[in-house]
Amino acid sequence: MKKVILVFDGTNFSEGAFEFARKLNELQPILLTGVFLPQTELVNLWSYAYAVSSPVFVPLVENDESELIKKNIERFEKLCQNNFIDYRVHKEF
Repeated sequence: MKKVILVFDGTNFSEGAFEFARKLNELQPILLTGVFLPQTELVNLWSYAYAVSSPVFVPLVENDESELIKKNIERFEKLCQNNFIDYRVHKEF
């Protein structure tokens, strides 16, 4: 059994990536792991002075997006169940 990881950023759910994983599962059963990452502020990572002077800290942007991420996780789980795909979900940040 092959292991496949799909990473979803913030509130975006990639239909194309899931469709690719679904087709792989048709050829040979896979274990699909969905990783749901929150959106982050990456502005400060472009500054060399900021990166050198302190450890890299990426603040999360988590206001009303957490509800949308939960809906995307539920959608992922439902699609996996409907297509008979073994799956895992990672949402620890």
